Amino acid sequence: MTAKKHNLPVDCVSGDDVRKFPIEVARSRGCYILNILSVGALTSYGWVIHRHVHQSVPLIFQLFVGAKCTIVLQLFSTLIFDIFPENHGSAAAANDIMRCLLSAALVAVKQKFDESIGKGWMFTLIGLVGALSSIMAVWMLRRNGRMWRMKREKTT
Repeated sequence: MTAKKHNLPVDCVSGDDVRKFPIEVARSRGCYILNILSVGALTSYGWVIHRHVHQSVPLIFQLFVGAKCTIVLQLFSTLIFDIFPENHGSAAAANDIMRCLLSAALVAVKQKFDESIGKGWMFTLIGLVGALSSIMAVWMLRRNGRMWRMKREKTT
């Protein structure tokens, strides 16, 4: 689908040259829709926790948020392996470290937000900030990713 859109030939027998293929665009396909669904699920989760509804309702929203996190992790882990085929172990480790650092920072800030604005508004704020930052990141990746990759390959 991405190859046809960019007028690139597809060689099913010997494989394609990833250096010429916009792998960043192909891997991030559908991320905008996933982002919108994620904001809805995360915000809804916060408000049902805030309203103290039946326990089954937050569990359903946790299912959606967890599925989204798993999908995004797999999509972008695969992209990292595609971009760094010679050092995929180091790339995966750097990915895991950054994910854990960001999670730790969010947990450190979460309690203060929860105490000051409540769970509903806290999850709404987290959802909106997450959506805006990921939309910008995916947009920049789709726009500049191939150029950054080619620039990195020239310097190595």
